[in-house]
Amino acid sequence: FTSDSKRQFAAVGAEFNAWKWAQLRTGYRQNLASNNGSAFTAGVGISPFDVVHLDVAGLIGTDNTYGAVAQLQFTF
Repeated sequence: FTSDSKRQFAAVGAEFNAWKWAQLRTGYRQNLASNNGSAFTAGVGISPFDVVHLDVAGLIGTDNTYGAVAQLQFTF
């Protein structure tokens, strides 16, 4: 890994857990080392019967920064 002095992030986020099987998430991050690099995040997760877990999230930020992630997990 190399050091990148132009990136140092502070972030905050929140999660709302509905009925113990559905989650809504949101967040924000800011690059403290530069005026560029802020981003908003949002996601949703479902975990019916605590057996199957599906998470989908997205990120949109400055400087044409976009991202998405999906995660599928099985508990047995």
